[in-house]
Amino acid sequence: MGVPDWGLRFPDSCHVRGERPGGSRTGERGPAPSSHQIEGWRELKRVILVSLGALVALCAVAVSVFVLRSGPSTRPGATAGGNIPATARASVTLLLSARGRQALTPELAALLPDGPMFPPGTTFVAAAGTWHQAGAYANVTGMLREPGRRTVGTEIGLVRRRGRWLVTFAASR
Repeated sequence: MGVPDWGLRFPDSCHVRGERPGGSRTGERGPAPSSHQIEGWRELKRVILVSLGALVALCAVAVSVFVLRSGPSTRPGATAGGNIPATARASVTLLLSARGRQALTPELAALLPDGPMFPPGTTFVAAAGTWHQAGAYANVTGMLREPGRRTVGTEIGLVRRRGRWLVTFAASR
């Protein structure tokens, strides 16, 4: 039974030291490698290095995708998809009430026209697992229902200032 031939060709200088290609032991190293043999080794080395480089690049892409998909929960002090803190929930409830401006950051309150922000009876139901927080900033997504209008998906952004969550934006889809 012979050795399988997988198309790999090694130079004749790949024999055991002191052994000639014919198998006789003469104590000599054998003939010096030709320029063709040296070029073959260089090609083999180049193929190995390119393969290793591709493997490293593939691993880097896989790690990057994993880190990006895991979102803010991978950063210290961040939470994702957890329960909405009671103080943040209270700010959203206040936003929908007649005193809604008290739930806004001063910057946002200055930009909005005077008057009620939402009609009485407006509700917001947060979708499960949509609370995302990174440091003092957070957002939550859910469904906003105003009486007489269709329910719309809405995202509410909040910022924590002096121990209190304030609404910094609200956007409907």
